[in-house]
Amino acid sequence: MNPILGGFGRLIPTPKEAEDLSRRSLSFGSNLYLRRAQMQASPEDLLAVIASTKFRRSALDPESRLDIEGKVRKAIVEGCPLEFTVPFGAYKNWRLPTGPGIDWAEVFNLDYLSSFASRIWARHPPGVIVSYTFSSELMALVSNLRPAWIHQYRIGFEALVACANACLPEGMSFHLVDINSLYPSEEAFRSEYDSNLVSVEREWVDGLLVEEFMNGKLASAERNLCPSGQADLSPCSPLEWKSLVRQAAIRCEALDRMSKRRAFNKQSDRIQLVFVRGPSRSLHVGCNIVSARHFWASAGGAEIRGGKALPIAIGPEMLANGSFTACEPEATESLPICARPAALYIKHVT
Repeated sequence: MNPILGGFGRLIPTPKEAEDLSRRSLSFGSNLYLRRAQMQASPEDLLAVIASTKFRRSALDPESRLDIEGKVRKAIVEGCPLEFTVPFGAYKNWRLPTGPGIDWAEVFNLDYLSSFASRIWARHPPGVIVSYTFSSELMALVSNLRPAWIHQYRIGFEALVACANACLPEGMSFHLVDINSLYPSEEAFRSEYDSNLVSVEREWVDGLLVEEFMNGKLASAERNLCPSGQADLSPCSPLEWKSLVRQAAIRCEALDRMSKRRAFNKQSDRIQLVFVRGPSRSLHVGCNIVSARHFWASAGGAEIRGGKALPIAIGPEMLANGSFTACEPEATESLPICARPAALYIKHVT
């Protein structure tokens, strides 16, 4: 339960459609494609599966297509697993009542990417690896989150990933990769990060960054900066708050520029998956079958229409309109306590 916002409001009995969706999603296998081919698929066929509009949410630009095709061909020639990376925040948006731990948005994302990976696994005998990548602890500094919140989220997500892996066939797996661990020491990581801070600050002051880019960073930083987190920022004046938001935006950009982060995620043999349009050398996919947004900044929900429930990712602003009610599906009882997601939000659509 979010320590700032309190509980979920009145919990309702879980509708049958939502309970069915919950059980299917927690099996991490109901949508798997398990008819495995006897022979290796051609690069063209594998690329078609990877870039299928069943999962892809925007056009594949020429640079990304060339990048993915090259990595597919290399994996086939070398007989190696195809590897994908999913850069993510590894924390829960502080504005969500489901935080600071995991909720159904994480469950639906793992289930969705299991389905995505299975279609590649079925055509590529060496297998598929999907790595969720993050930088530990720094979000406490960037967005003023409490370290205990970040730790709770990580423990829960690690446990949920373990549950998913237990349901997957041999040759297909999820991993968690802390970018900090790719550096020889924490000091080496912080040294590069501090250097990036100086560079970004200089570029920001000198006007070397595109205004649209800067405005996007500032908007994101203001949404994510917590006024009552590790430090109490509530007494700040509007001018002081504006300065803190700018500082958070610069810190976030410095983190995005970490060399081993980019090297691991996409400047390698791995294919980067993203949930927003724009990043280069990446495949833009949904976070579940309906939504395309950052799952860690969303609450998991179910939209019930015509006797069927579909998974959705709900942002804090959407939850605030009061059209959702919360429930706790019985399906979670099969999970270890630390892996159990917080309340599922329900919306009936006529």
